[in-house]
Amino acid sequence: MMSQRWYRELYLAIAVLLLGWGLDALQWLPALVPVAIYLAWQLWQIRRLIRILQAPDDTNAREPEGFFGVVYDHIYRDRQAAAQREKQLTKRILRFEESSASLPDGVVAYDRLGNVEWYNAPAGRLLGLTQRDLGQRIVNVVRSPPFVALFESSELSATTQMPAPTNSQLQLQLLKVSDGNQRSLLVVRDITQLRHLEQVRRDFVANASHELRTPLTVISGYLEAMADDSERLPAAWQTPVQQMGQQARRMQDIIADMLALAVLDGQQQLAMEADISVDTLLEEIVAAAQQLSDSHQFRLQPGTDAALRGAEKELHSAVSNLVYNAVQHTPAGSLITLSWSVNDQGQGCLSVEDNGDGIPAWHLNRLTERFYRIDADRSRATGGTGLGLAIVKHIATLHGAELQVNSEVGEGSRFTLLFPRSRLITSDQVA
Repeated sequence: MMSQRWYRELYLAIAVLLLGWGLDALQWLPALVPVAIYLAWQLWQIRRLIRILQAPDDTNAREPEGFFGVVYDHIYRDRQAAAQREKQLTKRILRFEESSASLPDGVVAYDRLGNVEWYNAPAGRLLGLTQRDLGQRIVNVVRSPPFVALFESSELSATTQMPAPTNSQLQLQLLKVSDGNQRSLLVVRDITQLRHLEQVRRDFVANASHELRTPLTVISGYLEAMADDSERLPAAWQTPVQQMGQQARRMQDIIADMLALAVLDGQQQLAMEADISVDTLLEEIVAAAQQLSDSHQFRLQPGTDAALRGAEKELHSAVSNLVYNAVQHTPAGSLITLSWSVNDQGQGCLSVEDNGDGIPAWHLNRLTERFYRIDADRSRATGGTGLGLAIVKHIATLHGAELQVNSEVGEGSRFTLLFPRSRLITSDQVA
């Protein structure tokens, strides 16, 4: 239909030109007369087009013909398609709002300026939002410092935790998700019950460990006394008493590590920080490791003289655990290298590397789980507690650091603590 109208208009234009040429050749009328009539007709069609575009619902408005009729057909089809898309988008928005309203978590939508566009009922309850807050900047409504820091973060996805503005007894977890352009979503979750359960778990572990420590100390004392006077024991009892003493000491080590983890779990930040000479720290740890095992080789590999801002006791514990693991899980004669350097991103890299048997790839993601063992029989034989790497990970988290594990079977393993640039103190800064 549209092509027919196009060709009809084209034929009409050709006819007008031929008519004008013929009239001019016969000298009957000026050639401009039919051209003027044709232009007037086109202007009339333009007027029709403008009128129907300005008032599409006007029943007296007539559709233009010719070229402008084709233009109107295209515009009409585009309008219909846009209206259909608008209906579909409206339905999707309504479905999103209905489904979001039924979510247990709060959802807030805001624009690139931070103005609240929409929120569901849980978000209003947890953040104290009301209808009059629509169109307002969300940081003017929720003025908690952690929330403001989350809002001002340039990351497309960021999270934080804070007490609820309406009830300080509630603990909230907030997740900001942005498309990087116009819109952002804020997901609010009530984690009060989760935090309570975690606290109950920590208290249980700490209390159970304290209660077990006393009877275990008594048992260990009697076993040590019996082992010291083993000559008076019957021959059949000497080996069992020795094994019971080893297992009692192992249980004491497990309880000590569980108590250390309970303390770390309860810490949100480091209690005492100081400028630590990492080289000196590593020298002390190597000296202690040489007393632990004279069948391993230890090497210090200095790479920087930068100091580290942190808690010395916790860092000593973390590195000692890494060295202890390297000693326990590598054969005699293995080389264990401790290094301290700064990478290209300005991060501090504190590494413990060995040339042992390595770790299969499927174990790497689970190494920091509590009581996870690659070889349970060997760990029990060597006296490992299965909590060392969990302690290392907690200490790294408190320092804002990351624990990276690189290992290949037959090539050894490398455990690296990556400290942020803000914790490094160079000699220039000290000066």
